[in-house]
Amino acid sequence: MSQVRSQRFFFPPFTTPKLQVHQCGGADKHCPPLDRECIRCWTLVNTNMYMVKKRRKYANFFEAPTKELKELSVSEEWLITYGVEHGYDEKSLVASNDQWPDCEVKMASGELCGIEVTELVDQECIEKNEKNQNVYRLWNDDEIVEAIEQRLKDKNTKSHGGRYQKLIVLIHTDEIEITFDRGNKAIEVHTFSGLKNINEAYLVYSYEPMYQQYPVTTIKLSG
Repeated sequence: MSQVRSQRFFFPPFTTPKLQVHQCGGADKHCPPLDRECIRCWTLVNTNMYMVKKRRKYANFFEAPTKELKELSVSEEWLITYGVEHGYDEKSLVASNDQWPDCEVKMASGELCGIEVTELVDQECIEKNEKNQNVYRLWNDDEIVEAIEQRLKDKNTKSHGGRYQKLIVLIHTDEIEITFDRGNKAIEVHTFSGLKNINEAYLVYSYEPMYQQYPVTTIKLSG
């Protein structure tokens, strides 16, 4: 059983930390940037309704009406914070429309890469909060490392073969205790080994006002 503590924070049903005028002409100026092609206005309106009425109660920052929108949103924020500066073409990001990988992105040099998106969250706390038990997970550094390792192993079961130049795994989290500073400290000296099918992996955090972005930690890998 996970160690939990009562939450002392109130999270509004829908928060967007940054504004962007989209190709739609700004009909909904508060809509979050989900991808470079701009999810159409009707989808964004439905997204706002979902956030208020149906979004889960715990660690829900990246929640969206569909799995595809969630994966695109996480991938987009990784690109903005980290990927573009390291040779990835933000405009090329698309959902793969397949079971694997979740998204595709090209490097500036044209190579196609696959992106798999997964979440670091405590399932027990999700279930307790849905029953109006206002608790959150307490994490120590070893537990953070173990949770990341398990998710990487789960994503290492498939080879990307000849279609993709590399496979990138994004692990996103909105856990209260796993902030950017805490996540860096937990894994800064750890290398995750035995992952021959994964070329790069990153921990993507929910928006942190201190950094005015969605921070990203590079996860060290070895085959």
